[in-house]
Amino acid sequence: MPPELVRHLLDQVSLLSRTTLEPRGLSFAGLTERERDVLKLIADGLSTREVAMKLSYSERTIKAVLQALTIRLNLRNRTQAVAYAVRNGWI
Repeated sequence: MPPELVRHLLDQVSLLSRTTLEPRGLSFAGLTERERDVLKLIADGLSTREVAMKLSYSERTIKAVLQALTIRLNLRNRTQAVAYAVRNGWI
C-alpha cells in the first residue's frame, strides 16, 4: 500500500481509539482494562482471592468479570479465557 494511505489509516485508527473506545474503557482487543488485568493475573496462576486482593476488588467482582468475559466470548471457563486471550495476543 502507498505510504500516504497507511499513514491515513493509522491516523483514523488512532482517532477511533481515542474518541470512541478509550472513553468506554475498551481497546481494539475487545477487552476492558479490568478484564485485561484480571486475565493477566489469572494467567500468572493467581487464585480468584489473590487477584481480588492484588487489584483491590472483591472476589465477587473478579468472578463477575470472568463470567461476563466467558459469556461474551462464548468460552467455557477461566482457563479457556486465558488461553483465548493469549492466542489472540491480548495478554
